[in-house]
Amino acid sequence: MQTTYLMRRASAAALRQLAALCFFVLASGVVLAGCAAAPVAPPSPAEQARAELQLGTELEQRLESQLRIVRDPEITIYLRGVAEKLLKARSSGDPAFGVLVIKQEQGPWRNLGIPGNRIYLSAGLLKTIEYENELAAALAMEIAHISRKHLMRRIQESMTSDVTLSTGLNNLDFFSPGGAFIFTEADHLGAIEDAFDILYRAGFDPRGLSSLISIYQKNSTRSPYESSTTEKLLAASRKVIARTAPLRNPILRTPEFREFQKRMKRQ
Repeated sequence: MQTTYLMRRASAAALRQLAALCFFVLASGVVLAGCAAAPVAPPSPAEQARAELQLGTELEQRLESQLRIVRDPEITIYLRGVAEKLLKARSSGDPAFGVLVIKQEQGPWRNLGIPGNRIYLSAGLLKTIEYENELAAALAMEIAHISRKHLMRRIQESMTSDVTLSTGLNNLDFFSPGGAFIFTEADHLGAIEDAFDILYRAGFDPRGLSSLISIYQKNSTRSPYESSTTEKLLAASRKVIARTAPLRNPILRTPEFREFQKRMKRQ
């Protein structure tokens, strides 16, 4: 009896994972063997949103098992509020994101975005920023990467025609040089364009974007970018900023941001 029960549980888990993989593939416009026997119509926006949320939930569990997260409810609430302000400015029906902070003692500062689910920001970066628009710029960059489906494309690239349950999401590589979160220079340059628009519409001084890239340039050993890419991103951010008139009364340092800075310095 116990053996039969365990087999049923294992079978159910396998079916759930297969459904998640198929759902993601359909959302990406790709058909893998075993997921669909015939061509299917492109998914609707609602179907794609559900697929991305399901994928995000799967990835969240695997990703957070490899990360150390800052557990401070006040920090989490504040960051979620800033993210919601940015998303509302897009007027595109984006779901709200939870925002968590990653503790990193060594290596590049990692900012990560999971579709339909969460954004992760590096504690080291957050302790370095001086203005609220720099924080908003870091969030806007991740929202832009999610909107452009860079992570979904990288996952799709890693799944070949012989993908199986054992070699699918379970074995997904996140952080090596060829990992899912390692985007191309062109991806980052495209995200700059979208991030500027997000910041401007939400009332944050978009110069926070170039200021954020300058922080990476000054902290090259912690930067997630190659030095040549950093220079191109800085030039691109200044170019898009110069195209638009300055904002009146942009958000710089709210009382909530000052409290956030104090709490971050205690982490």
